[in-house]
Amino acid sequence: MLRWLVGLGLAGAVVVAGATVDLGGRTLYDHLARIGASDEARDLQRGVSEAVGRQTTQAVAHASQEAARELAERVAVGARAGLAAARAGGAADAGPDAAPAGPDAAPARRE
Repeated sequence: MLRWLVGLGLAGAVVVAGATVDLGGRTLYDHLARIGASDEARDLQRGVSEAVGRQTTQAVAHASQEAARELAERVAVGARAGLAAARAGGAADAGPDAAPAGPDAAPARRE
């Protein structure tokens, strides 16, 4: 707890000093704002944004492909199991989501 309070106090001191102490006619935050507004900083920001955007797009595409493969595999396994159950003796053994056995059968319940 004491360590946290000391850290909080130091962070507060840095904020106050950065906002009030003049460093060559401007405060630390004034200097940082001018640096951030420069053309070089904007070019850096643009380049980083483009690189992160490309990486993010590639990562999302890869994750989407993996999810699609997993879903397709699950559907295929379910279809094989349903066909095997139907061949083995009807839909009664296929589980709670199975189709009704005949035209007069009640629809399957979903919970």
